Order: sequence, then structure tokens, then C-alpha cells
Amino acid sequence: MKIRLLTKTSEVADLFRRWCNKATDIRVVTAWATSECLVCQDLTAARGAISTLVVGLDFHQTAPSFLEAFRSNVRIGEAAGSATFHPKVYLFQSGHAYCCIVGSSNFTGGGFGRNVELNVCVTGSVSDVFFSEVTAFIDSQEGQSTGITRTEIEDYREQFDGLAAARQRLAKFRSSPPVQATVKAKKLQESAGQAPPEQLNKTWKEYVKLIVDQENRPGLVLQGTEDEPGYLETAEYCQMLFEKYGSLSKMPVDGRRYVGGTVKVAGWFGSMQGHGLFGQRLKDDPESLDVALDHIPIRGNLEKSQFDAFVAHCRWEKSGVGTASRLLAMKRPDLFICIDRKNRSQLAKAFGVSSRSLETFSGYWELLRRIWKCAWCRATCPKDKVGARIWKARVALLDSVYCFDV
Repeated sequence: MKIRLLTKTSEVADLFRRWCNKATDIRVVTAWATSECLVCQDLTAARGAISTLVVGLDFHQTAPSFLEAFRSNVRIGEAAGSATFHPKVYLFQSGHAYCCIVGSSNFTGGGFGRNVELNVCVTGSVSDVFFSEVTAFIDSQEGQSTGITRTEIEDYREQFDGLAAARQRLAKFRSSPPVQATVKAKKLQESAGQAPPEQLNKTWKEYVKLIVDQENRPGLVLQGTEDEPGYLETAEYCQMLFEKYGSLSKMPVDGRRYVGGTVKVAGWFGSMQGHGLFGQRLKDDPESLDVALDHIPIRGNLEKSQFDAFVAHCRWEKSGVGTASRLLAMKRPDLFICIDRKNRSQLAKAFGVSSRSLETFSGYWELLRRIWKCAWCRATCPKDKVGARIWKARVALLDSVYCFDV
């Protein structure tokens, strides 16, 4: 038995035609059917091989012309109570060989043509259990179906025609004008940085869940160990170093290299192992980095003038947003996020700024300004242990959400 995934409706149509031409037995159970279906002529030509043709009339989607054309073969599928008759299965037999197409495609112009559909083709022999089960399902649906008379078809046609405008109106979802205006205004606010983006307009509890859920991403470690630190341990160790030593130049060499992300174990929040000149400066001339970083307070609020002073003193080689934001995020993970190639485009998209702007300090400040407007960012420190750990690194931890190369 072979199974093949059909992602294109053209594949479904080609298979249907091929098996219609050689099948000695054809069984169809479908929710809707129309004469405009691309393979309707093929089914018509093979109607002598049709042993089962069950279609549904729910939602008035099946065309009266199809019912009229196949009146001698067709039966009407029924679902109990208020349920909808909704199967789509096409079974062909040629000698001892079977082919079954099952999935989302109704026997319509869309299902075999213009729609986005997903189906599976299963081929094998009459001895395969799968085909016995499919046959049993078809038998059961045929057993519950009923025939349809010309009078009933005409009655259905009148209802079908009367609902044509409604079907066309409901074919695609369209927001009402008031909702469209509200959404447009919200997007304008987001693009201007006057409101947080929809996906991050969260309460503190919702934000904690968002961060904790990242633990399920392959390769990502939120809560690790001292020997194998995750995001939280990395941020906490850097916080401890700044609390204890105050500045990079007073830290042991290994400590400031950890803060700078130039050692493998400190790779969360953007690894800087490939920045050789930056790594050398961390080792040999940390004072030149402190000249900028000392303008950022270790706790409390941050003024724009302090950030501007930090930027004005970024004088090391290739002192761009990448290395600078790593230092900022490790000194104040509650206020800053590290920007690198792994998260830049996704962050830009989420917060309505351009990816290129995040390569500049003015663009980085605009991103921060938008992040700080979020309700979760303005929340007070919670009492629970995990929540408090996340709160102390809440902005930097956005990297765990938007980094797509972990």
C-alpha cells in the first residue's frame, strides 16, 4: 500500500481522470458537488462504473444541475440531527487494485481547481485492511442516504437560486465598516508607536505564559543549570556581576567576557563569539567600554539623556547596535534587548519598525520606546519565584520569542 500527499488540486484532478478511465467500480461520497467541477465530464463518461454516488445538500452548495445530470445515480447524504454531512472520499477499483482519494476536496470547481486543498491518495490491493474500512464507511453512508425525485430537485433549485446572493456575500469574510475603521486606527497607533502591537498587548500573566511556553521550542533553554545555563541563568549571572563589581573593568576577565557574550556558555541573548575586535577590547581595554556603559544606571528609571550619553561614548571598533545592545541587555535586562541577525527581522515586524532601522541607535531607541509602552513591561515585580525571575529580565527575554535560529 502506498500513501501520497496531494497539496495541489491539479494532482487530485489528474488522479481522478486517470482512474475514471480505467476503473471498473467508482464510489463517491462528497458533501457538495457541482457540474462545473473540472472532472465532471470524466465522471459522466464513466457513469456506467458508478456504484455509489452520495452527495450532501447542506448549506445549499450542491448544484441542481449536478443532481439533474446524475439523477439516476445520485443519493442524498444525511447527517443525524443538526449535524452537517461533510465527507469527501473517492474510491476507484480496477481489478485487484484500489485507489482512494480522501481529504478536503469536494466535487466542485474549487475543490478540484481554484481552492487551497489538502488530500491524500492511497493505492493498494483489495486485500489491504484500509480499503475494507473505507468500503465499510461508504456502505454506511449509502445505507443512510435517500433518493431524490425530479419534484424535489425542482424544489431544491428554487431554494438554491433564491440563496445565490447570500452564498456570494458569505463566500469571503469581510469586516464590517465600523470594525475596519477601528482596526485601521489601531494599526496607525501601533505604527506610530502610540500603542503596543496586538500580539504583545498582554497582561503580565499572559506575558509570563508566552515566555514559559518558549521552553517547548527545540534547542531553546529558558531555565537551565549553573553548568548549562539557559536564558534566565545567563541574565542573572550578568546581573550578579554588575551588582558585585559595578563596571566591566573591575570584573574578572572571564566575567566581562561572559557579559559580552564572547564565550560559548553565554551565547543566549545573541552570541558575540564572532566579534574578534570586541572580544579583544573586553579582555584588554574594558575601560573604553565602561566610558559608555557607566551612563546606564544599574537600577531605576532610564532617561533619554542617559541613553544618548551612552551612544555618544560608543567609540570602539565596529561599535554598532549589536555589541552595544548586548552590553545594555546584560546590564539592564529589564529595559534592553540584544539585537542581532537572529531576531532583528522578527522584532521589527512585531513592533512595526523597519529591520534596517534596528541597525541604528535611533531605530533601537524607537523599538525600546514601543516595548516600554506594553502593559506587561510596566507591571510591578510579582511575588512568585518564576515570575520574579522573568520580571527582572522581561525585556531581554523577548529574544526567546523572536530569535529564530536557536
